[in-house]
Amino acid sequence: FLKLAFDNPWIGPLGRVLIGLLAGAALIGWSERFHRRGYAVFSYSLKAIGSGTLYLSLGAAFALYGLMPAGAAFAAMIAVTAFNGYMSWIQDSELLALYAIAGALSTPLLVSTGGNHEVTLFTYLLILDLAVLVLVALRPWSRLLFVSFVGTAIFIFAWWSSFYSQDQAARTAFFLCCFFIPFSLAPRLFKIALDPGETFRGWDSLVSFVLPVANAAVGFIGFCSLINPAA
Repeated sequence: FLKLAFDNPWIGPLGRVLIGLLAGAALIGWSERFHRRGYAVFSYSLKAIGSGTLYLSLGAAFALYGLMPAGAAFAAMIAVTAFNGYMSWIQDSELLALYAIAGALSTPLLVSTGGNHEVTLFTYLLILDLAVLVLVALRPWSRLLFVSFVGTAIFIFAWWSSFYSQDQAARTAFFLCCFFIPFSLAPRLFKIALDPGETFRGWDSLVSFVLPVANAAVGFIGFCSLINPAA
């Protein structure tokens, strides 16, 4: 029925976006019913589907239909991410936090106009990473920290390969410092609770040993490229 209504078209772009937003919000609300009944994983899955529907609806409203400016879509997606991050904290769910970080890292792609927006992009990533550091200081969520680092590094390299120029060196060096220092401190903020005789689990080992080395390597490559662009 919806396809028929869209094709005719009985339901226009605004109606399609509103249906998507209502459906996404309804799924998130419905998920709480299952969470209260003890079906936590299924509840988180519904939240992920609902959040994805919200992201796609907002992305379509901006990119496909032109119903809202990029700034408004960006702010709305940040609000969805913040809500998921808050829910992951109060429900003590790393899985839900991973859904939130996946949505947060998708947001710049969904609202991208193809231009060079270094300050906006890196400021957004920095705020996101600082929020993750706060969460991992409160909860031992090693996967969340590692995914945040990897996502940030990918965005840095993708932006650099497409837009970097020498006249942006000072500003880029500032942002590299802003990313390097928090991730250098992250392993000390991260709290691992081990039982007597228990060894580090896989993701805990990545955060404790691999992340500091990877962070140092990313920082070294970035600053060397700034100093010697031809290298």
